[in-house]
Amino acid sequence: MANYNIKLVQGATDEVTKEKPKQSKVRTTLTTELTVKDIERMKARAGLRGKYTREQVINAYLKTMLNEY
Repeated sequence: MANYNIKLVQGATDEVTKEKPKQSKVRTTLTTELTVKDIERMKARAGLRGKYTREQVINAYLKTMLNEY
C-alpha cells in the first residue's frame, strides 16, 4: 500500500478548519426540593436499578428525558 503526502493550499475550499464544538458542556448547580417518591420515579423513568446517589439519578433522568424528546 502506498502512502501519499498531500499538502493543501491555504484557503482552499477543502481545507479543514477547527471550529468550536456546537454543544459544549456547561456546569450548573440546581437547588430544588424533591420528595423521595419523586426521586424513585425519576430513577424508574431513567431505567436505573440498584443503589445510586441522588445526583446520579437526576443526571440520568435528565439525559433520558432530553434524548426522548
